[in-house]
Amino acid sequence: MSYAHYWKGVLILYKVGIIKLEKTNNISPLISIRELLERADKLLIEGAFTLKVEANLVNETLDLGNIVVIDPCSSRKVLTSIPELSWQILGWNASISLRDLLKERFEDHYFMIPYLVEAFSDTFKLSPIESKVLTEAFVELVDSGSEYSFSDLANRVEEISSTLPYSDRVRVTRLINLLQMLNLGRVGAALSNDAPISNINRSVLFDVSLIPWKFKDLICILLLIWSILKSYKVLLLGGPLSDGVIESLKVVVDLMLSTNHESKLVVSGIAQSQVRKIVEKYPDFALLREMKVRRSTRWTYISGQETYEVAFEELPLETTYAVMPEQILKPIAKVRITLLEKIFKREVEMAYKALAFLREGATTRDGLVSYLTYAFSIKTNHALKLITKLIAYGLVEEVIGKDTKYWIRLTIRGYSALEEYEMLKSSKEGGEDEY
Repeated sequence: MSYAHYWKGVLILYKVGIIKLEKTNNISPLISIRELLERADKLLIEGAFTLKVEANLVNETLDLGNIVVIDPCSSRKVLTSIPELSWQILGWNASISLRDLLKERFEDHYFMIPYLVEAFSDTFKLSPIESKVLTEAFVELVDSGSEYSFSDLANRVEEISSTLPYSDRVRVTRLINLLQMLNLGRVGAALSNDAPISNINRSVLFDVSLIPWKFKDLICILLLIWSILKSYKVLLLGGPLSDGVIESLKVVVDLMLSTNHESKLVVSGIAQSQVRKIVEKYPDFALLREMKVRRSTRWTYISGQETYEVAFEELPLETTYAVMPEQILKPIAKVRITLLEKIFKREVEMAYKALAFLREGATTRDGLVSYLTYAFSIKTNHALKLITKLIAYGLVEEVIGKDTKYWIRLTIRGYSALEEYEMLKSSKEGGEDEY
């Protein structure tokens, strides 16, 4: 005898209102998992214990194409007993490459920049000036055309901020600190260019449990963005989820629409208190809810005014977890990098020589240009750009002498940067690489 006969008056939350299912003796029609996904491109699964449902979804949809499962808390390792599903742990044996996320789409090199800026803005609650500087940094990275990473992004933001008025520079300090922290520890390993997930071409479970909570929301959203760009057919994001991830789902939904991506987005493990917030913000999500009917449990699929009952199998998943993948990545430690190296990178030796030249005494702009063009065989406009950068970072300054001429001289910061570089250089020559 079906427990549906005892279904009296269950309240089901959907969209912005409450739909009451009246007392009925009719049995809700059954729907298969395949039919469920054919009807719903975006699906919420409410409940704390949804592993059985997720296992059925993965098992039944593998033949649709590659599937990605994102697990924030390593609570879905049992799913790795499904042979088709590989197990990648961010910061352990897999990392996200910034270059993969910024690849051109539709012959547009800048296509992905707004989506990435929005992902950062939603997860870190960036101010308008922070979002503006971050956008400029992304544009400069794309224009550089070279191999770049998240550490390069932090350096670009710092360079751009140094040219801002003092009041704006202070407001960007928080963003700089966040980006610098993205390049340390396990999160730094997870965002390095080592062991990139771009080499994965099969269904995969991404384990994000090693990532500190402060950055877990961002990593989850970046993985979803990467999965869309790689044309995965089913994207399953497991819970529990923070409000930051829920806010950032808009980026994923918008990207799916703008790229005409035909994948299915499933967000699982949603708390009942979060359901209303999600369906108000994203009204085209259907809902799969666990219903308690006397001593039995039913799963009910709700889409608009339609309600169906979904039956799930007891899959023979192994109760013992799979062997931990081999560790490839280690936490990234802070390496001592001098101010000159951070600012000038490949041109650091040129900047050092310019400061060392000025240590002997002040000179005119023409005098410094002549020295640089002769010493490094560069063009005049190249030398002028370097001098402008030295002035912008406060390493040198231009003053009017008693002879009414403009002279360039070292600042206190310039002396400090010069001595720091010389000290580190001598220590490296002595065999020490890190501090």
